[in-house]
Amino acid sequence: MRKFSTAAKILVSAAILLILFRKANLQTGIHFVGAIDWFFILPSVALIVLAQLARAYRLALMIFGASAEGRFFQVLRIQMVSFLPGIVSPAKIGEAAKIYMLQADTGTRLGRATACFVAERVLDMLLLVPLASLGVYLLIGPSFSFSFQKTFFALVIVLTGTAACVPLGLAYARRKGVRAADIWDTAKPSKLLAAGGITMLYWGMVFAEVWCFCRAALFGVTLRHISLAVPPALLSSLLPVSFSGFGVREAALVFLLQRPQLGATYNQALLVSLMYIVFGLGVPALMGLIYWWVGRSNVSQN
Repeated sequence: MRKFSTAAKILVSAAILLILFRKANLQTGIHFVGAIDWFFILPSVALIVLAQLARAYRLALMIFGASAEGRFFQVLRIQMVSFLPGIVSPAKIGEAAKIYMLQADTGTRLGRATACFVAERVLDMLLLVPLASLGVYLLIGPSFSFSFQKTFFALVIVLTGTAACVPLGLAYARRKGVRAADIWDTAKPSKLLAAGGITMLYWGMVFAEVWCFCRAALFGVTLRHISLAVPPALLSSLLPVSFSGFGVREAALVFLLQRPQLGATYNQALLVSLMYIVFGLGVPALMGLIYWWVGRSNVSQN
């Protein structure tokens, strides 16, 4: 049954991507690819690498606290190697790989490693869910016109989305058999405050990375608009209908980038979504492959 489900998700992803490509104007698309402003690609790659470093430091901080600096590169390797199965297989395999490697390589207990993983997800959702809710609410209209009623409902949506993240995370942790002591050790206020700051830094770099892709695709957009368009597109990849989110994420991003507030053409939006796959996912995957190969070589020599 699981193999059938995976095969069906692969077909869904392939079908969506095929539809996106078929809708594009081939001649215009080739023109846009040839006219890419490569000046913005280098900073986008730098942002991708820095974002992965920030994400790894956040995980090291939650696990090791004050001694995080001394274990940073070990945790970075775990994060990057576990990234690989997360994009070439159903996402849960990548999650399981990270938890297993934390247990095997750092001696972290299973419950503690799982609690840290859940804390990562909750911190991300605390930022993404409100932004995604606000983004969908504001981008479905023709403009950012201000009104008391619209502002009030936007605030209600943001607060509701935020309030739902913590109990959902705790429920997930309990289903995974995480003890209350593991949750408390991971979610100490001092750790959460620092980890929350790193979370905002990480996602800020992700939004800046996509902004660079937009500039490379030759259309101007503000970082504020990107911070509202990217979260709902990324969260759409969590829907269990496609293979690791491929297709659904790209379709959502293409749709949102064409909203009047952002103003991309179809081909420009499609090009940005492809840049996210090639660079946004490809660079971390390459980092993971390098870390895996170096570790495999070291094992072979020993």
